[in-house]
Amino acid sequence: MARSLTVNHDEKPSTTPLFTAFLVLAIGWLAAATLFNSGADAEAPAEAVQAVAPH
Repeated sequence: MARSLTVNHDEKPSTTPLFTAFLVLAIGWLAAATLFNSGADAEAPAEAVQAVAPH
């Protein structure tokens, strides 16, 4: 006899609170690091420029 091709899902997809907290913390950490370090390497130090410049 043929089986029915209709599938009934009984469980709702969800995550644990611990995993959700980890994701929120990790994304927040990455966002904060991006905001606070955005201008850190914008300009090379004077020593590096002098060392590379031809004489």
